[in-house]
Amino acid sequence: MIAKLFLPVGRELKEVTLTTEHAASSYGQPVLVIDGHAYGVGDRTPFGLAGGLAMRLVNRADAEGVKLFNKWHALAGCMPPKAKR
Repeated sequence: MIAKLFLPVGRELKEVTLTTEHAASSYGQPVLVIDGHAYGVGDRTPFGLAGGLAMRLVNRADAEGVKLFNKWHALAGCMPPKAKR
């Protein structure tokens, strides 16, 4: 599964990918890919801890991506409103 998401950085939205189709993903756990680098929920990104970014991600995904987006939020230990298509 792949979901294109956006991360607010200053006044711009940076496109990032949430995917289970990256070599760093294992057992169906999604990883956040930023500028070609994969990050798990507990990893530090150039924008802070990956799990902490979960609430800042802007979902613009299809139905499959919504499932992945919600799984990422659950792994991050936060309970946002369920993403909807």
